Amino acid sequence: MLKILAETTFKEENYQVTCGIIYLNTGFLLLITDQTQYGMGNVFMSAPSGIDGTKAISTPGPIFGFKRNILGKMVSELAATILKKPCLILINIRGLEKKDKLVADVTMKCLKQTLNQSREKIKKME
Repeated sequence: MLKILAETTFKEENYQVTCGIIYLNTGFLLLITDQTQYGMGNVFMSAPSGIDGTKAISTPGPIFGFKRNILGKMVSELAATILKKPCLILINIRGLEKKDKLVADVTMKCLKQTLNQSREKIKKME
């Protein structure tokens, strides 16, 4: 059974994003959406770097889906670097096509809040 470790909603300028983190046996599943429910959207994978202090490795583009590649790459690299485990990321962002900067800012703020919220729970599980 999957259990969400942390879930955060962040709202700015009438735009809202929800982010959830689920612990898997050997990594994490991150769900990010601006819809009322989580969905598939684009799928990215990332893994932490084997060398401390260097950037995480992420897929150069989405495994599935073709929108918001730069946002997906930023999210996947940040998640793998902070969580220090492989991450599978499902991003279902559909709104505000013309306001990419707002979408990216709100998504990254929401992700950072969720990652910070989940750190203590993750430490207890290890």
